[in-house]
Amino acid sequence: MNFQFRPMTREEAEEIAGWQYEEPYSFYRICAERDVFAADERGHL
Repeated sequence: MNFQFRPMTREEAEEIAGWQYEEPYSFYRICAERDVFAADERGHL
């Protein structure tokens, strides 16, 4: 199995931040506002 890693885009981070988890996994919910994501000039987080 081969893996490739690349920087996450702002759109991908915002999608992940919207994921919801039911109990007992609610600990993994990301409570973030849109302004929390700081991207570089290429749009990478």
